[in-house]
Amino acid sequence: MRVGTLTVARVLWTASLLTMLVAGCREDLTAPGTCPEYCPAKLIDVFDSLFVGSIVADSAWTGYVAPDKAILAQAVTDGAAVESHPIIRFFPLPDSLNLRPIASIDSFRLDILVPARAAVSGLELVVHRLPADIDSTSTYADLEPFFEDSTQIGVIPLPDTLVGGVVGTPLPGDAFPTLAEDGWVATVGFSILPGPEAWADLATMESLGQAVLTMYARVVQGEDTVEASDFQQAAFDSYVSVDQASFDRDILGVGGAPSWRSILRVDLPSYVVDSSDISRATLILVPSEPILGAAGDTLRLRADALIDDVGPKSPIVAPALGIQDTLSVGGLDLLVGASDTVVIDVTHIVKPWRADTARPHSIVLWMVPEAASLGQARFWSSRHAASAPSLAITYIPLFPRNEP
Repeated sequence: MRVGTLTVARVLWTASLLTMLVAGCREDLTAPGTCPEYCPAKLIDVFDSLFVGSIVADSAWTGYVAPDKAILAQAVTDGAAVESHPIIRFFPLPDSLNLRPIASIDSFRLDILVPARAAVSGLELVVHRLPADIDSTSTYADLEPFFEDSTQIGVIPLPDTLVGGVVGTPLPGDAFPTLAEDGWVATVGFSILPGPEAWADLATMESLGQAVLTMYARVVQGEDTVEASDFQQAAFDSYVSVDQASFDRDILGVGGAPSWRSILRVDLPSYVVDSSDISRATLILVPSEPILGAAGDTLRLRADALIDDVGPKSPIVAPALGIQDTLSVGGLDLLVGASDTVVIDVTHIVKPWRADTARPHSIVLWMVPEAASLGQARFWSSRHAASAPSLAITYIPLFPRNEP
């Protein structure tokens, strides 16, 4: 049969092929592998080295993001290491509703978005009325007299189960007694209770989470009055805080509001940068004091490369989409109050220097999101010999070109 003939032919052809392969291959398959024509002439050397003094000419600058441009406004209780009051000015409310004059104002409702809060039970945001002319020049000292019991107009409870969402409270009809004189502009500020560990983040216009104030009124309709309502969103929002203590030139500041950034210039030996493959680079920073901020809060520290090093206006190489808010590349969470040495991965910055000789050998430290909290880290600079920043590098020297 043709099927049987074909099967035998295939078997004979396969056997012949195996015979030829065995005859042509003299390698002893049971012996250890030997391949001098393919293996490198020497063993691969991997070095782990700590480069003390590799950070030079570092510096810190402030003023990058102001509180009124931040995506969050942080409320921190009075008496804490830092103190802060979010403030909001709304667009003018109408002096008539649907072309009908307002006979009386029954009440208001205030709604805000709270993305995060302290892990403390019984948190409450106390609402105060403020002067109608608040703006980005308003300071903590200017507004401190208005955060008193006499200006309190409402309380917003923050449920213990709240992990982020909209909360609100009704306000009385006389909450803004000078509303008409103020051009129908309403302004509010917030303090937070209870205790020194109370804090909460409020969303702002920059994050498209601005507050909403609704007015409920009775308007004249013929000889009667009927119910009507209208609302306005925030026209301005920010926060005012107690000024943080200044620091001297031996300190690198990161974070705070207005936000600080620090730039570190790196001077590594050429045999590491130009003639080695860097598998890991770690920046080591020593805090000059415990991490500042609201108790229990965490701060996101980032280390990134610069497009060009031109001092305080140096543009940052933007982290890849989604990377900025993660710890996977160049990111590290700092717990407020911690004073441990900070170790952050900067491989993504240092490794490309061999291939891109035009890239500046500089590292920028910044907090993300900037100015969204009072949190600040302060590290010793290269001018503090005992605790200067340093780099730990794991690298493999490249083979000479005349070797395989």
